[in-house]
Amino acid sequence: MEKEAKDQIKQKLEEKQKDLHAELSKIADETGVAVYEDIEDDEDVNAQEVSQYSDRLALAKELKKHLDDVTKSLSKIESGDYGVCKYCGKDINPQRLLARPSSGSCVACKATLQGEGA
Repeated sequence: MEKEAKDQIKQKLEEKQKDLHAELSKIADETGVAVYEDIEDDEDVNAQEVSQYSDRLALAKELKKHLDDVTKSLSKIESGDYGVCKYCGKDINPQRLLARPSSGSCVACKATLQGEGA
């Protein structure tokens, strides 16, 4: 992969990492676990808080997963292992990486895993 493309991808990943940290910090503690807000005495308010907490749990889990993927991709860039499919070991198309910088698989392997390949 060309250095210019790799630098562009690294910049995208660093920006995404910063954004994900900011989003996660709004709803979760430093470990990525959703924070439960104060419990009121009112039963209806408690039910609403539980529902909101459930939503925050799901969102925090998804944000943490994306953050982990981005962090892993940045580590691979630093180690020189970035851009290689984790399934077949072939280079991932740079256009795919520009579109989805944290991708760990090539299009063919992804399609096969999703049952779309032959």
